Amino acid sequence: MNTKLLVVLAVTGALAACGGGEKRKNKQSVEEKITASGYVCKAVGDDEIAAQFTRWNEALKTGDAKAVANLYALDSVLLPTVSDKVRYTPAEKEDYFKHFLEKKPVGEINERAIQIGCNWALDAGIYTFTYQKTGEKITGRYSYTYRWDGKQWQISSHHSSLMPEPLMKAAAAAKAAPAPQPAPQAVPHAEPAHAAPAPQPAPQAAPAPVAPQAAPQTSAH
Repeated sequence: MNTKLLVVLAVTGALAACGGGEKRKNKQSVEEKITASGYVCKAVGDDEIAAQFTRWNEALKTGDAKAVANLYALDSVLLPTVSDKVRYTPAEKEDYFKHFLEKKPVGEINERAIQIGCNWALDAGIYTFTYQKTGEKITGRYSYTYRWDGKQWQISSHHSSLMPEPLMKAAAAAKAAPAPQPAPQAVPHAEPAHAAPAPQPAPQAAPAPVAPQAAPQTSAH
């Protein structure tokens, strides 16, 4: 084991002993090296990768959607938290952040794991956003992949989604709830039937007038 590798391992062990505000699953670092093809791998530790989220979070606080979108590589992919649309282009990412920043979000890492390779890194875990405009808090899962472009780290992909279990429980509760029953219709009040009036007797015909009888005539004598 050479001296340079011993130094890297010693630094890595010292970093692992330090506590952080968030749960961190592991500590990693990569020393600078030149591959067989002449490709240079940047020396980096996971604290440098963790700092990329801080950089992104500070960009959110500016309220400048373009500044946030500029942290993403040109060919990066954004799968946002509160939109069904996948964002591929810088303009699409900027459009998403214009609406997201209206809530004045501030992020905080709850739990993370970092993996590091040659000029790439992955930061994945759980974070919480506080919307300063309303005070609402949302917790979600995230993953960022970063790519070193020779000058700076850029986000090559970003996936963010709400925690699934609360959504599943809410959906199950809604499905289990009995369907509302329609209100009973009022029965119209039936009027009591009235007996038909008894038929009236036909009027009696008036008796025909009797013609007076002529007085008997007497013969003259």
